[in-house]
Amino acid sequence: MAFRSIVAASAVVLLAGAAQGGVTFNVTYDASYDLAAIPTTNAALAQYGALFSDNVVVSLKLKYTGAGLGTTGTYSFQVPYADYRAALAADATSAVDATALAHLPGGATNPVNGSGMVTQGRAGFAAVGINIDTSGIPGYYDGEIDLNLGAMNYTRSTIDPDKYDLQGVLQHEVDEVMGSISAVGQADPRPSDLFRYTAAGARTFTTVGNDAYFSLDGTTKVGRFNQNPDGDYGDWYSDDSDGPHTLQVQDAFATPGQFADLGAEITVLDAVGWTRVPAPASLALLGMGGLMAARRRRA
Repeated sequence: MAFRSIVAASAVVLLAGAAQGGVTFNVTYDASYDLAAIPTTNAALAQYGALFSDNVVVSLKLKYTGAGLGTTGTYSFQVPYADYRAALAADATSAVDATALAHLPGGATNPVNGSGMVTQGRAGFAAVGINIDTSGIPGYYDGEIDLNLGAMNYTRSTIDPDKYDLQGVLQHEVDEVMGSISAVGQADPRPSDLFRYTAAGARTFTTVGNDAYFSLDGTTKVGRFNQNPDGDYGDWYSDDSDGPHTLQVQDAFATPGQFADLGAEITVLDAVGWTRVPAPASLALLGMGGLMAARRRRA
């Protein structure tokens, strides 16, 4: 699964809102999108409305070209780090927010690489009350997602072991639109990079090495980041060379015939500004996920 920086406008055939309450989605389905996939698509998107209470409408364009497995294109915008941190503090409601802010210094420069800016998509900024004007961008969507539906299981009740889970692949891409993307290798970090640490607790913003973790405080590891350049740096490590790992929605490489539910991804989105609907204490940080036995592979 891959991320690209700019979406292209194209003709649409159907407009639908998917989630009820909390964050909502305006979804435009391209003519190529299989109508039989829409019920699972809407159900997967509705989960975010139950997880996050932000009054934000995320616009998506969904299509099917038959390439790869899942790709996301979106626009990126920049604001001063000081403005972003102030907005994050004003929006804080959860224990995750409190821990995250306690380890994010104030000042004009970010603690990752010392630049004065933070990069993010419109929806992610909207979650903390920062308005980005997109009226001058023709055919704008917060995210344009291309799903290879021909390679996917539409439901979890009938599973082709050679195909991939539609819900998981879609949510992987939606997480990126909402702000789980990394800018490792670029000039200015994204919000998720503010919580990127080595195992030793030092912030890291490099493509070198294989020791990067998402952590709110530099000590407690929420998830291990992918450092394989064939995958996205904001995705989770999914190499089984050192033993089987827990399957997660945001894994960098997909596993046919298996699936996972949102878990650590919820903590990431909470930390970067989405307002978490209170959850049971045992699930508040990491959520639950399924186990995997096979290595993920790119389709």
